[in-house]
Amino acid sequence: YHKRRINWTSFFKQTFNFGAARPILNKRLPNRAKITYWFPSVFVIGLLMSLIGFLFSPYWIFSLSIYLIYLWTIILDSLIKNKNPFVAILSVCATFVMLFGYGLGFLRSSLRLLLGNSLKSTFPEMFA
Repeated sequence: YHKRRINWTSFFKQTFNFGAARPILNKRLPNRAKITYWFPSVFVIGLLMSLIGFLFSPYWIFSLSIYLIYLWTIILDSLIKNKNPFVAILSVCATFVMLFGYGLGFLRSSLRLLLGNSLKSTFPEMFA
């Protein structure tokens, strides 16, 4: 049985919780930690920095163009596979929700653990 998420909010919450749990698992099982778990957080930070940087300097257009190329790649891939432009746009939405959900959850948990608190006091909702 696998519960399906029927709206963007519940999908965001699910991916946020996955991201929040990963630093806890990495701390408990350090041999399982991988650099790839950081990629969604890097995506979020990089995109936000690019958008803010572009407000102050047009030179940030290069970093924004990398994100645009990535998004167009998702659209084209979805169009080829699904042959439906609406599904292609939804694929971009799902990518953003997933990356922001996981990335923000991972960052929040990582920052809390860096403060040196115990797992149970830092994340009481996960140990209830």
